[in-house]
Amino acid sequence: MTAPKSRPILFSGPMVRAILDGTKTQTRRVARIDDESFSDAYVQYGDGHSGIGAYVGESEYPDDGSVFVQCPFGAPGDLLWVRETWRVHGGQEYEYQQDRASVMYRADMDMGTLDLDWEWRPSIFMPRWASRITLRVESVRVERLRDIAALDCIAEGLDLPIGINESDLLRGKAPAGMDLRLRFATAWDSLHKPGNRWEDNPWVWVVGFRRESP
Repeated sequence: MTAPKSRPILFSGPMVRAILDGTKTQTRRVARIDDESFSDAYVQYGDGHSGIGAYVGESEYPDDGSVFVQCPFGAPGDLLWVRETWRVHGGQEYEYQQDRASVMYRADMDMGTLDLDWEWRPSIFMPRWASRITLRVESVRVERLRDIAALDCIAEGLDLPIGINESDLLRGKAPAGMDLRLRFATAWDSLHKPGNRWEDNPWVWVVGFRRESP
């Protein structure tokens, strides 16, 4: 049996907190698909020779001049270890001990009382040993960003509007779904540059996951 592959993935502080709370079980990441050259109808998700990805072609037949874009976040069963903003208690010299018990995570801090003199390390520089969260990929697909459904907004970590439950969303209660999608769009745009924002409607990988036990 082939061992699952393990890859790093970056999350912001609010998303780390949502994962720890158990409210975030899905993430969307921009897919590098040249959408000016291909029709939406000819972008198909599939399992290719190189792994899970998207067939991007010029016709409805995937094998007819198509380009295969592999999903960089793996396939169901693979692992993702989370990188987040961090620091080692006592200073960088303690990093050599590689003791996760000495690691502090900015997502845990009360931002109102945060000591601004602390030097936080960017998430991109977090090594594997310092990561406290491991996710197991459960599903992967590719779609347009604005195709997100209201229930998927919940899976992305958004709270349900007051007085609304998931059955309301399943019945297509428009105001609730619209509110969630607008909130998701605002959150997405705060993290992405022009070209990959809500109005641009880029292709995205939709990765469903569950948190592994610590």
